[in-house]
Amino acid sequence: MATGRREEVAVRVESGLLAGLRKIAEDDGREFDAVAEDAFRQCAKSNSRGRADDELLAQHDTQDT
Repeated sequence: MATGRREEVAVRVESGLLAGLRKIAEDDGREFDAVAEDAFRQCAKSNSRGRADDELLAQHDTQDT
């Protein structure tokens, strides 16, 4: 999957959830940003109502312009 431009976001989450994501990143030897992006992507996929990830993300990308 092609990657687009990156944007910085600020979100508030439960401290336990944040700690869990940090642990996943540490255990997998990955950057936290990559794990968080995977979590966002999984959420988008589970809410896509059957649309492909690329289609869902492309739809949202066009709404940004």
